[in-house]
Amino acid sequence: MINEYILLLCITFFFTYTSNKIILLWSLRKQYIIKFFMSLNTNLIYDHNWINIDNASQAIENVRKKAYSHIKSQLLYDLCDIENNADVRYLLITRLPIRIQTQEKNFLNKGYKIKKIIGNYIQTHKNKKMIDVSGSYGVNIIGNDYYKKLNRTTMPINLGIYTHLHKKLDKKLIKLVDLNVNKNKIFFSQSKYKYEHFEVCTSYYNSGTEAVEASIRLCQYNTSKKLFVTFDNAYHGWTSKLINGFVKEPSSNENLVLPFNLTTLQVIKNEHKNIAAIIFNPIAIYNIRQNDIFLDVDLFNISSKKNEEYIKNLETLQEICFMYNIAFIIDEVYSAFRFSNDLLYKSLNVKLYPDIVIMGKTLACGFSNGVAVGFKHYLQRVNNDEMYNRSVVQGTFAGNINFVKGALTFLNFIRNIAYNQIFNMLDHAINDINNKSENIKLKRYGLLVTVDYLKKSPYNWLLQLYMLNNGIYLSCYGTSRMNFNTSFTVEEIYDFKTKIIKSIHEFERDEWLVGKKRNLISMIYFTKCIVNTLIYKCIIKPYNYIMLAKRIDVDVSHNNKLNFITHFTSSLVTTGTYYTILFTPYFYTSVYTFLLCQIIRQAGHFLFEKSNDQAEEAKIGFRNKSKRLTFIIFAINLLVLNIFNLNFNELIFNNLCVVMVLKIGTSCAYNGFGNTFLWIIKIITDMFTDLYDFAPSTWIDVFQNKEVLLQELNQNFIPKFINQKKSIIMAYFIKS
Repeated sequence: MINEYILLLCITFFFTYTSNKIILLWSLRKQYIIKFFMSLNTNLIYDHNWINIDNASQAIENVRKKAYSHIKSQLLYDLCDIENNADVRYLLITRLPIRIQTQEKNFLNKGYKIKKIIGNYIQTHKNKKMIDVSGSYGVNIIGNDYYKKLNRTTMPINLGIYTHLHKKLDKKLIKLVDLNVNKNKIFFSQSKYKYEHFEVCTSYYNSGTEAVEASIRLCQYNTSKKLFVTFDNAYHGWTSKLINGFVKEPSSNENLVLPFNLTTLQVIKNEHKNIAAIIFNPIAIYNIRQNDIFLDVDLFNISSKKNEEYIKNLETLQEICFMYNIAFIIDEVYSAFRFSNDLLYKSLNVKLYPDIVIMGKTLACGFSNGVAVGFKHYLQRVNNDEMYNRSVVQGTFAGNINFVKGALTFLNFIRNIAYNQIFNMLDHAINDINNKSENIKLKRYGLLVTVDYLKKSPYNWLLQLYMLNNGIYLSCYGTSRMNFNTSFTVEEIYDFKTKIIKSIHEFERDEWLVGKKRNLISMIYFTKCIVNTLIYKCIIKPYNYIMLAKRIDVDVSHNNKLNFITHFTSSLVTTGTYYTILFTPYFYTSVYTFLLCQIIRQAGHFLFEKSNDQAEEAKIGFRNKSKRLTFIIFAINLLVLNIFNLNFNELIFNNLCVVMVLKIGTSCAYNGFGNTFLWIIKIITDMFTDLYDFAPSTWIDVFQNKEVLLQELNQNFIPKFINQKKSIIMAYFIKS
């Protein structure tokens, strides 16, 4: 009877666990689909006729070619070369789809060189005046002139000193976030309200990204849970632990990236014992796309998700966080003060009760900072239950006095700003712009303005080039995020309206919206993407890796000319045994010949080469230590298998099988199945490539025995492979 109960319990546990994992995989389906599409190597396709991918007429194609040639020449005149700075944000190459970048090499390493800034205008090195709607990556809330004044109010940086200004800022931030009323946080469950007292604290960091990641780590530390949840298409920073969305590989095994729907809520319930925190970006409610380039793929167009459903799910999410002790974090790094002189989460149609609120960019209008305001039991750096201090040290410039005084000045200034005035001016301009076009419409979200493309065209991304050419300075987000600030005047907004209407008119005039997106040519292009991806990943990339591994092997372990002779001789005979093993009846004779060749081959290493274990760490596969261990296992297996009274042929063959299974198994555990498979191919094909690498022409001065001494090996090889931390080989493992 007891056994039956145990069996029933095991079956129940198995089905519960399996169903939870199935639900989790189903909820991640969109993430896998995105990963698949983004893995298509469109850069391998040299599409000469990208201007006519929608199968337009020859006359329209000629109009487009002439228009694109004109706008390209205009842009190249205004741009300058930026060869060595990888951090320049406005490189024009970021605005081009991958499939045409190989053709538009003139745009590589190009960007605008800013000469000076006057109000909301910038002047380039070619004296071109452009209206600035880049928003300095979204930092600029109050305008450049006020930004300069704010800078003048600050003082030299003092590090590591807590002043009366910090205390004053602490109070302002806690009041701004307003986590509890009269120090009572209101929780709610399905049946009743619950009132508890929690202490609120602030924590300062160098950036918004650092504040988000630090808050996650502290929640993991204080809850003893591993996982945290972020939602797809929401940006929370650029570290490997956080970044998600349009990337090829998952960012972190701790980051559960989920769509925001009912299935996700069920996943969170099922995994609540492992989830430390859930991060929510309130601007995600508006579901603003990330970049113009993704308009080229239907998958990344604006979702039709309803706002009401999003809000209803938010209420349920809060309830789950409360019931299962999961920290609810709201990320206001981008959205703070962009919709009003307060935080965005307070103005939504649902009452939110976060545990931690994070601010960054917009606070203090661009000074390097990140701030987390939340409950102490989540943000504390020391646990009194532990026997030793386990403090988490924050960044060097965190909470510097320059930022603190700037934040105080900014908070005092922003509360007197009349947001309705700038909103009314923008709305009036947007209405005029929308009336001028049936295909392109603008929308406003606070100080953020986006463009919706109502006609699905593979050329919608080109509008931003027209806007740049007509004097509208965009951020790297293109038309998906145009950041205005509260200092824009009527004249400046009118100038923006005039320039964007002109850009839209020219864009439509040049016939970029006349064709159909989905047709035979598009399907052929898509098929070419998939085929090229398969060719690249299954043939080209493995081939390059195998040849690189062979080159490293030759450089590391083959320096003595006598070893060259043994390798060439053994390789020559071994290639013959491949044929005799497969196609002749002399199987065992061929196996013995193969083994003898391998003994001669390895003897060349042990007898003539000077071993360098440090240099051999760069190799993948057999090293000298590995070879010795393999020989020992081979000898032990001969003794063990001899007990079964096998004949000599079976004894040798079975022993070879055992050794190879052990070697392949350990390699799979250490390097993964894919890399092990490539290593096996390398070993088998070494016999053919060695005939070239160790040909008789390489046996020069063989009797003088001019080997590479250990000192020379350290000088020549180690700087090339070891000091770069095996970057070439490790880069392959990371990518694959």
